[in-house]
Amino acid sequence: MDVLQAKNTAFERAQRREMQKRYVCGGCQKPIRDLSFKVHMQNCCPDLLGPLVNAPWPGSEVASQAALLQEADNMRRAVQLRFVGERKHSEEESAAALQIPLRRLRDILRKASKSIPLVVDEEMPEVIYEDDDLVAVNKPPHLRFSPPHRFVGLSLLNRMIGYLGPSWQTHVVHRLDMDTSGVALFAKRASAAKHLSMQFQDRMVSKEYLAICLGTPPAQLFEVAAPIGPHPELQERRAVCPGGLPSLTTCEVIDQGTHHGRPVCIILAKPHTGRTHQIRLHLAHVGLPIVGDIQYLPASELELSTVPRLIPHPSRQALHAFSIQFTHPSSNKTLVLDAPIPKDMRKTAQELNLRWDNLSTSLQQLSM
Repeated sequence: MDVLQAKNTAFERAQRREMQKRYVCGGCQKPIRDLSFKVHMQNCCPDLLGPLVNAPWPGSEVASQAALLQEADNMRRAVQLRFVGERKHSEEESAAALQIPLRRLRDILRKASKSIPLVVDEEMPEVIYEDDDLVAVNKPPHLRFSPPHRFVGLSLLNRMIGYLGPSWQTHVVHRLDMDTSGVALFAKRASAAKHLSMQFQDRMVSKEYLAICLGTPPAQLFEVAAPIGPHPELQERRAVCPGGLPSLTTCEVIDQGTHHGRPVCIILAKPHTGRTHQIRLHLAHVGLPIVGDIQYLPASELELSTVPRLIPHPSRQALHAFSIQFTHPSSNKTLVLDAPIPKDMRKTAQELNLRWDNLSTSLQQLSM
């Protein structure tokens, strides 16, 4: 091979290497080959091309850098519009303000959620139990279990990040409603999370809840087997309906009495299935709505329950996740964890002349 042929061969190789170069698309963040980069952006994120559409093409490298800078600004503005400030803009309003399609806005917000770490709350949780695999805490009432968005805190999950450190990979294995207090489990590592999640999925985890209710129980020990499905009108609620998922709750009466002539009671409930709002809905279904539960109290009871001298109640549904039993992911031993009854429910029970004396006996009966 002479010198000219060698130069031509080297030039061809350099050309092939140049053609194989890839540049990151500002929209999908994927590396795209140089030759197809412009066409790809026209299909993926034409808004990022901006003035480059009708101007001489500056090259894929320059276009990629400009698009990435523009997308970073889009992400910042999208987060501000949707989640920050007194007025939260809708998706449609945010897309219009940014002059991008709704599909692009949703893609940008998804990228933002992955790139922005969860907020760290400094307030520490009340730890019930902790080892190398898991930590159990006593969730207070009026606290979200997880934040509505990554950009805000004020949830139990944000407190756990503050407690375990920002490097903790969040492993949530179950949840509690915002106004339900009680024991909540978090896994410290992925292997423990997988083990615990399988136990919840296979219904191998035993949970007991305490509820202060209105009404007269049908028996000392009773079951509620009623299918649960979506509410026909209200998205945030559930309903007992023929086409719902099979649901079963075992209940034990801890104490019962009357207050100003109205029957009241304390119920220990053990759900055998894990439907949303299962205990609240099942108790209301058998005429035992939980005190303070504005979603499932009948209208007549709701009106009376808001008069403190008639029915004293905490400023939330009087429902507490009292106990949880599961198999430890490392030792394979049975672990039972209890969360103390919160002050607001103890005060409500005292004002209703209801007692917790039979609680330990009832726990033994329910576990049989």
